[in-house]
Amino acid sequence: MPKRQEEKRFPGMKKQPVMGRPKEPKKKYGPFSMHGKIKPGMSDYQKRTMVEFMKVKEGETIAQWEKRTSRRRVKEVDEVKELSLMHPLRVLQRNRDRNVLASKNKFIVVQPVEREFDFMRYYGIVINYYSIKYGIRKEDLEVGFYFYSNIPFTRDRFENTMVLMTGNKAGKINRFLKDGLLEEIIKVKKTLNGPDKDTRTYLYRLTRTYVDKLTYVYRTLGKMNALRLTQPTFTPLSAEEKQIIMDMNDEIQDIQTGRKPRDK
Repeated sequence: MPKRQEEKRFPGMKKQPVMGRPKEPKKKYGPFSMHGKIKPGMSDYQKRTMVEFMKVKEGETIAQWEKRTSRRRVKEVDEVKELSLMHPLRVLQRNRDRNVLASKNKFIVVQPVEREFDFMRYYGIVINYYSIKYGIRKEDLEVGFYFYSNIPFTRDRFENTMVLMTGNKAGKINRFLKDGLLEEIIKVKKTLNGPDKDTRTYLYRLTRTYVDKLTYVYRTLGKMNALRLTQPTFTPLSAEEKQIIMDMNDEIQDIQTGRKPRDK
């Protein structure tokens, strides 16, 4: 057959208009979501219809639901094995989609945000260390911080503070007195011709040893926070910070295993 002669175009000739509606490019969707079973890039209407389609209808059995949604939902392991025998190319494509999803979900996108305060970062570590070191409950150390100024206080004020901080006040002040954390202030009255008399004031204060232990907690927190302030915000722990934490951890293990006694 003679070859069809190509239409020659000369300068000045008008281009023939294309008849019909222009063909729009086919919209491409991403792979199915493993959790929502919704394709990325869908409109809100398409997402709503997809969610409604995946719901189990009233009176529908599991077998009927699996058959109706077989072309849209993500297949189970047994279904994939069965389809691999009947439609190997289709299963290969779905496995490729699963691998894409797995690679995208492998990494977590984290947006760091600078905070206004950061001086409580090591509080839990330090307070737990001194709690084990001295054999004092963490809540008792926190109550000690409240009365750290060592201004004398009454029994009612102490009990109100315990209710606010721990939710209970029964026998708290007696335990603090027995453990040597509190002491009652005794006023000495001078007499001219007789011995001095001790009078109860019914006021209490922290003992000297308890104040010293609270001071050690403050010093350790202040030292670690000072090291943190010298570092950029989103950097890992410095060598000095790691060494302090490792030393505390080693001492806790020695105390808990009995190799070292608690400090009194």
